[in-house]
Amino acid sequence: MARRGYTTTIGKFAKAHHSRRVSEMRMLGEQLERERHDDRPAVTFPMHTGAQAPDRH
Repeated sequence: MARRGYTTTIGKFAKAHHSRRVSEMRMLGEQLERERHDDRPAVTFPMHTGAQAPDRH
């Protein structure tokens, strides 16, 4: 039977991707909590927007 889980190459990429998404969600949650308790705006974090198509004139 084939190996499954984080020991495979694909599993290692999946774990890294999952960890990054969890970290982004945690930062957004903390930002929302700060905004809820403070009157001043919280620091914004840049999010990945994907590839942008070049402008064609």
